[in-house]
Amino acid sequence: PLAALALSTMSREHIECDACDKPNATKRCSNCKLVFYCSAKCQRSHWPQHKPDCRSFHQSLAAELAYRTAPEAPGAQVPPQTTDTCGICLERLNQPVTLEGCGHMFCHSCLRNYQNFSPNATCPFCRAQLPDVDQHSLDRASMHTARAQKISGAEKQAQCELALAEVQKILDVDPTDLRAGHMRAEILLIAGDAESAVTAFKAVLELNSSNQNVQDERRQILAQADAAFAAGDDDEADRLMTMLEQGGASPKVFAGGKQGLLETKLKLAAAQQAMADWEAAMELYMSIVRDMGDDHTYGGPKLQLKLWMGMTRVFFETGEYERAICGPGSMGIAMNRHYPGVHKYVALSEKASGDLTAAIRTASRAVLYEAPWDPDNKAENHALLNDLIAQRDESGSVTA
Repeated sequence: PLAALALSTMSREHIECDACDKPNATKRCSNCKLVFYCSAKCQRSHWPQHKPDCRSFHQSLAAELAYRTAPEAPGAQVPPQTTDTCGICLERLNQPVTLEGCGHMFCHSCLRNYQNFSPNATCPFCRAQLPDVDQHSLDRASMHTARAQKISGAEKQAQCELALAEVQKILDVDPTDLRAGHMRAEILLIAGDAESAVTAFKAVLELNSSNQNVQDERRQILAQADAAFAAGDDDEADRLMTMLEQGGASPKVFAGGKQGLLETKLKLAAAQQAMADWEAAMELYMSIVRDMGDDHTYGGPKLQLKLWMGMTRVFFETGEYERAICGPGSMGIAMNRHYPGVHKYVALSEKASGDLTAAIRTASRAVLYEAPWDPDNKAENHALLNDLIAQRDESGSVTA
């Protein structure tokens, strides 16, 4: 296994005991292969702390391999529709949706309007259950996006185009649909169109902010109406409730509240980084840090880790190596040293600042600690370490 190979070929000076911090730890957890110890005594003493996080390495490896090699699940086998006419508008099909239960096809907009008119509607032809047409398109877009992330080249672009076509069905009917707009931005980023992704993410964030303002106003009006009812002013209460009714349904905002907003901002920053717009990315990261304030639970550990990793890379790319190493870089490693890529830009910053010894130590720890079940990440870390060692040896031979 890769983890065993890494342990046997790495310098022991880079392996620290997770119980007492002494170097040259020669033992490790046989189950998860993620923590190291200098003795059986340290391993036993650390077990109560380690137990909640201990997951089987072999199960993690099997899950990773299953994800990479899993065949696509076949859809329901139904006889194909032999006509290209929509059964609702009786016109030529436009952005067709095929019902998985019966195989009948309708225009996306027709089926959507049909469902809005009658939420419990069934297939007009055979009375089969209808799916949520928008969710159906989003699910298909997610399927194509997942496929795209497993492949590359022309096949990847083809899957991204299919995914974009699915979300466009929703946006053609409702350009303000946040879910579809957000997924479109993600697909553009995966497809490598970072500039369009930046524009799309900004539009989604602006729409969410506008919808949030409308929701806040509606809550204020509702509170005023409740107060008017309580005070016996029925006329004023009726007037306020009429205002709410005339305003229509309350617009939607990101699911998950602050967490959904933070996730979108981080994806916008990733798109800005893909454009090498380091200044814009750092400005966005710093605004997130200001929003966090003293709330150490803001967004949750995973999104916080992505924030620190993103900031580390931007500091590296802009030549602020010390800030990358001592600031978000060290925070990210302390938060989760096993996360893929968490050591990379710390090591590169140490190298760029002239400290090859520190860079080799950090890259060695990346090989030892980061996701041993992920062969691609393991290979990338090995390549970085070998490059750093070669540079050290070359500089040593030149000096000699």
